Amino acid sequence: MGLSFTLLLVTSGAMAAQGVHHFRLGAMDLTRRWFMAAGALGGVFMVLKLSDFAHHASHGGVLGASDFWDAYLLSTGFHLLHVMVGVFLLLFVSWRLGRGGFQDTETAVAGAALFWHLCDAVWFFLFPLFFVAG
Repeated sequence: MGLSFTLLLVTSGAMAAQGVHHFRLGAMDLTRRWFMAAGALGGVFMVLKLSDFAHHASHGGVLGASDFWDAYLLSTGFHLLHVMVGVFLLLFVSWRLGRGGFQDTETAVAGAALFWHLCDAVWFFLFPLFFVAG
């Protein structure tokens, strides 16, 4: 499951990077499509992560059960909240792109992708800590 999470985030990050690349080429339609695809994979990540939480909770993996579950649920839960924000940013920017409203469109596009890459970077610490080491 951890590898699935990682592949979803890495692929989604590559899609966001493609969106920035196409934005800089002036291809707004492709930018929107790449950002929406990245956001969609982020949505799949969220659904799977919530399913993961439910599965662990049904087997006793809840806050207060042990130090491991406290660390796992708090760190991956906090990451999930950031993924939710990142998906919102990707989809919001893709929706607003070309409609005006951004004072600096480059910053909006690159900033949304940068935030999304931050979610990737944090996951690269969580994945080995909870899915490889165990």
